[in-house]
Amino acid sequence: ASGGVMARLGLPRGVGIDAAVAQLAQVAPDAITTPNNIYRSAQTMRTSALRQPMRRAVRSRGMLGVIDTGVDVSSLPSDTLLSQHAFAGPAPIAREHGSAVASIAVSRGVRVHVADVFGHSADGQLAASADRIAAAIDWMIAHRVAVLNISIEGPNNGALAEMVRRAAERGHIIVAAAGNGGPAARPSFPAAFEGVTAVTAIDES
Repeated sequence: ASGGVMARLGLPRGVGIDAAVAQLAQVAPDAITTPNNIYRSAQTMRTSALRQPMRRAVRSRGMLGVIDTGVDVSSLPSDTLLSQHAFAGPAPIAREHGSAVASIAVSRGVRVHVADVFGHSADGQLAASADRIAAAIDWMIAHRVAVLNISIEGPNNGALAEMVRRAAERGHIIVAAAGNGGPAARPSFPAAFEGVTAVTAIDES
């Protein structure tokens, strides 16, 4: 939807990530060559009030793209989940964080498109890779979702930065979590990219 091609390549045997990136940069100098960084959910939130299914009807006031975990369909009123797509497996997997974010949006009259970008990393923890997040943003562009919410934090990544730039260039508004590390923490991405609105809590409430 945004133009261009994204390819994920494996490492040749005996070649480290930095060396492989350098070799690719020489072979394809016009391409954005970067490691496929891992990102974590910005998951420090209280969701106890959102665990009960919400059944009341809501008046639609727009739509939101949720790039997060999968969403529990049974927790939302009918017709509020417009679509849900898995980027880390054959089908979306409903988890608490994505369900909570979608519930908050729907409770305010917003319908949602959901991109489930989370799988498990080598250490067994929930993780999303840069290519999955970039693909999810591209999917939202194709669905013409004007506002995107990304409750994910991690390192700077050139490919993800380019996808954010293309979305912003097309008028999409991207809101992302600045992280839960406090005022001395390093910048979290994608929140720290130019064109993204970074949000965070200011106290324990």
